[in-house]
Amino acid sequence: MKTLLTICTVLAFAVGVNSAQADTGTIIDMGGELSAHGISGNNSFVAAYKNNPRSSWSCYIYKGKGEGACDIDMPGAGTTEPEGIDGNNIVGHRRNASGVHGFLYNWKTDICTTLDAPWAKTTEAYGISGNNIVGAYVMTDSIYNHGVIYNWTTKTWTTIKMPGASSTGAYGINGSKIVGVYVIGSIVHGFIYDYVEKTWTTIDMPGARETRPHGIYGNNIVGEYQDAKRRVHGFFYDGKSWTTIDVPNAEYTVATGISGNKIVGKYLIVDIVARTSTFHSFFYTISENINSGGRSVQWAIKKISQL
Repeated sequence: MKTLLTICTVLAFAVGVNSAQADTGTIIDMGGELSAHGISGNNSFVAAYKNNPRSSWSCYIYKGKGEGACDIDMPGAGTTEPEGIDGNNIVGHRRNASGVHGFLYNWKTDICTTLDAPWAKTTEAYGISGNNIVGAYVMTDSIYNHGVIYNWTTKTWTTIKMPGASSTGAYGINGSKIVGVYVIGSIVHGFIYDYVEKTWTTIDMPGARETRPHGIYGNNIVGEYQDAKRRVHGFFYDGKSWTTIDVPNAEYTVATGISGNKIVGKYLIVDIVARTSTFHSFFYTISENINSGGRSVQWAIKKISQL
């Protein structure tokens, strides 16, 4: 964590804005690698965690009062990647000797259910809202992704595919609205799909090579985009304006989830001298008081026990 602590010392002096008019970014000091993926409520989030570079990723949940590992009971050893959370329910996927499988895990009841689309060779779950889970699958005779909605109450699977696209992936859901990506040619675009109205809307950040939405809450969307120099940045989009989210000194930043005015995400730190690259996580709080110059952000660091 030496590199991360150095960054935070710089932040304390480098950023000087009116906190009443600024968004706030909080770097989470975990003591290991933490890759946050989904948020529910004000500050409960799920993440992939590992305490040393050689260990496998495991599930971690922060419930607003402290920290704890998700003891997800799935057959076979492998890497667990939690992606989304809604209340007590967590979704994600697990990679083991038999392949890639989605899962639904309730951390209150400690019940885990494997999610395998019946016609697929791989299934990945990314987002959850109420009874509906969204994700992607690859058919046994294909290499292309298809988006999917799974209702875990009725046990029904529904494929979603952007018309004309070779691949579609559904990453986030809130109510009837789903966000994700589709590919036409070699270009990756973002989308909003309303599964009740059956309407598709493309969302591409102006000037970006690629736009990848990951989370949605109401009309607000978060994700990542690739600029003209192929650098990856996080974004917040409120339906009218786009805001770039960059953790200072990070190799890249991705906003992965949103709930209310709280965004969660991950970033990569590269240490050239040590030849290491490590994932870390952040909270980002959206302010309602925007100054005439647009959004600004004030960054700070907190240990996980201080959140």
